[in-house]
Amino acid sequence: ELTALKTLHLHHNRIKRLPPTVGLCLLELTDLDISHNNMTRVPLEFANLKKLSRFELRANPWEMIPDEMIGQGTMSLINFLQNVKDSIHGVLDLAGMTLTSFGLTYVKKGVPDH
Repeated sequence: ELTALKTLHLHHNRIKRLPPTVGLCLLELTDLDISHNNMTRVPLEFANLKKLSRFELRANPWEMIPDEMIGQGTMSLINFLQNVKDSIHGVLDLAGMTLTSFGLTYVKKGVPDH
């Protein structure tokens, strides 16, 4: 069954986007490679992929992920996505985020003004 999938390599495929269901249904993923595609956004549901030990996403024209985040490691990326996801829902936890590494402008884009 696909929900038990541990490795998913989709690199070099000209993919523009992936469905949020990847982050909702493939919770056992430990290795995800979406590098070298045409993706500009990652579904925020990817923050649910807590078992990832390898998350490769280089060489995409990202609009939502700051360039300095790309080499920060898997858990940093997952935490970044979780913080963006939470900020949209009115919860923002900056613990573990450094302003110089993440740039609040990227987080603030998803935060509605009251």
